[in-house]
Amino acid sequence: MKKLLINFIVLIVMPCSTMAQYRELPAIWLYSGKAPGTENRRENNEIIIRNGKDTVIYNVETPTITPFLPAHGKSKGMAMVVCPGGGYQLLAFTKEGTRVCRWLAEHGITAFLLKYRTDYMFDSKEEYTQKMKADMELMSGQNGTVDPTKSATALLARKFDQPHDKPTSIDFAADDARSALSYIRRHADEYGIHPSHLGLMGVSAGARITWNVVYNHTLESRPDVIAPIYCSVNQKQLPTDPVPFFAAAPQVDIYPDPTAYNLYKLWYDARIPAELHYFANTSHGFGLSWRKSTTNIWIKMFYNFLINTGFINDSYLE
Repeated sequence: MKKLLINFIVLIVMPCSTMAQYRELPAIWLYSGKAPGTENRRENNEIIIRNGKDTVIYNVETPTITPFLPAHGKSKGMAMVVCPGGGYQLLAFTKEGTRVCRWLAEHGITAFLLKYRTDYMFDSKEEYTQKMKADMELMSGQNGTVDPTKSATALLARKFDQPHDKPTSIDFAADDARSALSYIRRHADEYGIHPSHLGLMGVSAGARITWNVVYNHTLESRPDVIAPIYCSVNQKQLPTDPVPFFAAAPQVDIYPDPTAYNLYKLWYDARIPAELHYFANTSHGFGLSWRKSTTNIWIKMFYNFLINTGFINDSYLE
């Protein structure tokens, strides 16, 4: 009877312990009024699509950051801003956002999930369904197989590299990231983080945001470490003030040349701390899956990178 009682207590305590590993606070608006540059956009029509355990969000018009704090007494004194991907058309909110933030917070790193502005895509979920069906028909070849050169990701990649005369969602998203970094640095004491231990992590389109910020920032919005995850950017020149760089990517991405390696080489040649991991037999978009996956280890590698570069202290390497 005594043994049964002990087991019952353990079953009750274990979920509570898991829940106490981090705290998710309410979202914080990045601007006091409407976001600069998009004042005339249609408001309050975010479309949230849930597919099993994954959630994506369309029509983001109000940029926010959501803090994920480590459990009391567990903070390692540093923070990361996390930018999910989605081709500036959506936010892969769970797969490339909340799961990453929770993992970081559970391991003592304060995380801020950036909900940045995206293109306005649909007026309703019904229109979303129709558009997705049309896109699949566009991508399908004569035998019904998907043509990768016509995929939404490939089409977006080509679009990103086209010059534009006026600001687009690409520019507004980077502005939101700079605003997030500036806000967090101004409030570093409130979150128990060191103002020189503030990093920026981006996945896919979020990785492009990271690069935009690395090359265009103020002293207040400068990240101290960056982690672009499957970042397809053809950059030929090192930024004027490079910071430690961590990257993870699939062996074959949406560009034919190895862009992650090319970026790593810039850091390597300058002898700036850098680390690159390629995953074989994977594709763009692996994110941080709730399923068991060989790619999920990238976030543990990043954690160890932070130890090796002196941003956090931990006697046990993940």
